[in-house]
Amino acid sequence: KVWYDEGIPAGENWRANIGRALLDASHVLVYLSRSSLASDHCNREINLALDEGKNVVPVYLEPVELTPDLKVGLNRVQALRLEGNANHRTTLLAAIGLTQPTVVTESPPAQRSRRWVLSASVLAGLITFVGLGSWITFNDDVPTQSVPANNLFERALRTADELERVDLLEKALEYDPDFLDARADLAFRLAQVGENGLGQPLPAFQRAQDEALRVLASDPRHAWATVALARTYLQLDLNARKGLDTFLEAESLGADPGVVAIYKAAIYLNVGRYDEAESTMLAERERDPDNPHAADFLARSLYLQGNVDAAWAMFDEALELDPRKITMIVNAILSAVAEQGTLRLDALIQRIPSDALPPTFGDPLLAAIEGDHEPLRRMLAFYEENREQYKTSTFVFTEGYWWIENYENHIRWFEIREREYNNLYFVNFDIAMKPNYWEKLEAWSVADSEQVAYRQQLLRNHRSRIEQITSKMVL
Repeated sequence: KVWYDEGIPAGENWRANIGRALLDASHVLVYLSRSSLASDHCNREINLALDEGKNVVPVYLEPVELTPDLKVGLNRVQALRLEGNANHRTTLLAAIGLTQPTVVTESPPAQRSRRWVLSASVLAGLITFVGLGSWITFNDDVPTQSVPANNLFERALRTADELERVDLLEKALEYDPDFLDARADLAFRLAQVGENGLGQPLPAFQRAQDEALRVLASDPRHAWATVALARTYLQLDLNARKGLDTFLEAESLGADPGVVAIYKAAIYLNVGRYDEAESTMLAERERDPDNPHAADFLARSLYLQGNVDAAWAMFDEALELDPRKITMIVNAILSAVAEQGTLRLDALIQRIPSDALPPTFGDPLLAAIEGDHEPLRRMLAFYEENREQYKTSTFVFTEGYWWIENYENHIRWFEIREREYNNLYFVNFDIAMKPNYWEKLEAWSVADSEQVAYRQQLLRNHRSRIEQITSKMVL
């Protein structure tokens, strides 16, 4: 049976999965190209296979010169060259002990079945894929999903569009309702859709919980479904303790520790336990120094503890790791503006890639930061009129109106956000990142003598709603 790195379930540790697959493999096919030889990951994995004495079959996709260390290990092995070899599939199958491939055709949903086979059509597809620099292993005990369901699942893993990913996962489950990895990822993505304010957040959270529980009814130790369930405990139940405990359970089941660490830090930040958020992110940084989210959350925790210079340095490092991550950019902007760091802000704006922020939000936001509110005002008016068509997130409105100092509409959209989500789980953190939040609203409430009674009533209601919500969010 075939194992290759696109088959890693969502949420699993990538390196650990590849290592386990290598150690369990009977044969390892190494696809050699300029791309694969330039990859440090591929070279480490090839050397591990050689060191473990695996049956390594080199497959040359193009003429290449091996590095000295690979020459030692691979030149002693009979290789397969695809160029000019019309019988490369037969030769390849013979190299791994198979003489006749089994052809699998796609079955319609009404004729779903699990296949424990290696198909010629799948093999051809893999050769095309691994030309990008990956490679595959073979073992004898990993069942495959139905071909169309698995293809849709892999397409879903490759797309960055959350709504498209949900659609592809739903289609995969039409072919194979028992495809637990697809259903678990659907649960996780529905929670993501809800958090991002796309479509109908509250129904998305509820369905995410239902899908996660359905997976766990079949496999109580499914790590990714447990992560998805933990997210819904935060968003639907406002239960920080239950959410945190479930994230810890997911980690014990083998979920990606980086994902779990980020959510743990987010919970700690939201309940004001900044030192614990900091220690969680320091541990994650030690585990994976290249995780930009860990640098970002560490910067937030430092900032909220008043360590502004250290926070700024960490925001800078986060942006170095991933300069296009919008949340990191916005948080770095917040910290620069909060400290009236004009030089910092100018330097930050200059280093943001032109395509990092969505043009409809990024350019008006940067203009508002520099004092020109009109572009952002026009954008918000447009999306107010066309929200359903463009599925605009409430985040855009609450943040946008804050930046142009339209506090009445900022409060109004907080109320809409609460109604649509049934909660504002991360409201404490959102407010904490806005310096002097309540002081600014208090000043606004008395700035117009004719509207002072109206504004102060809005502010009292706003504060009351937030206090009711945050009173539940305790560890």
